[in-house]
Amino acid sequence: MMQSMTGFARESGVLPDGTGFAWEAKSVNGRGLELRMRLPSGLDALEGPVREAASKRLKRGNVQIGLAMKREARPEPKLDQAVLDRMLSLALEVAARIPGAAPPRAEALLTLPGVLRADIPEPDEAALAAQNATLLAAWDRALVALNASRAAEGARLGTILSALLDEIAALTD
Repeated sequence: MMQSMTGFARESGVLPDGTGFAWEAKSVNGRGLELRMRLPSGLDALEGPVREAASKRLKRGNVQIGLAMKREARPEPKLDQAVLDRMLSLALEVAARIPGAAPPRAEALLTLPGVLRADIPEPDEAALAAQNATLLAAWDRALVALNASRAAEGARLGTILSALLDEIAALTD
């Protein structure tokens, strides 16, 4: 059976912490196997296993691999009182130097860098291992779908080529 190097697959899901994710793999013709990968920051540890799994299932083609993640729950902003006090003191000092200047406004102070922080807890090792296992299992399913896409494209090409060969054979008889 003929298999094309052209294919596309997408596999998505949700991690236990509510973060949505989606793997995408696109492949086109190539002499050898060339993998290009885009992973979110902090997930560099997945690159090796992703490459290894792709190398086991794919022999040729230029393959673009991407992982997108979207946190559904927004972290609650926390006020950094020390930064706010420092910024308020600076703003009052500047306002005092400018005749007729209005006092600093609360909403303006809240927009200054560092006054509000989003506390995102660092996952523990077990949670990180479970997350990576979920992501790699989804990547494995994406690879299966990519191979199925490439096989379907190959079957379509095989049908076209077979018809063309039959036509050529009919012309030479």
